[in-house]
Amino acid sequence: MLEKECPLDIVGEALKLASQIEVDAIPLDFDPGNLLWQDILGKIAREFSNHRDLLTQLEDFLARAQAELCDGCDHSVAGESCRSCASCSERWLAEHHLWQGALDGAEKAYQRWLARQALRRAANQDA
Repeated sequence: MLEKECPLDIVGEALKLASQIEVDAIPLDFDPGNLLWQDILGKIAREFSNHRDLLTQLEDFLARAQAELCDGCDHSVAGESCRSCASCSERWLAEHHLWQGALDGAEKAYQRWLARQALRRAANQDA
């Protein structure tokens, strides 16, 4: 896998995994503090989503695919090393798509949390 175009569809795999992003309900006592919107979404994505598990699945996919590609590769047989998937320019894009999916899910979860908070405050004012 030296300097040829990468035959892996890593971006496609990441998009498939991104469609599996799940974000748990945010606890009512969640405190976003003084964080900016994007920072809050990042915090939610890290703490309440399955992004980390899906990223591990993407890394496993890459490891298996690279092993299959380099098995019997002319460069491996000659003692040279194949180009690592870690340096593939599409890897960054794949990881970005997966993270963006986590942020999108986090935004929806945060909006639901904000709506629940507003309903709770309104119910407390009416009481």
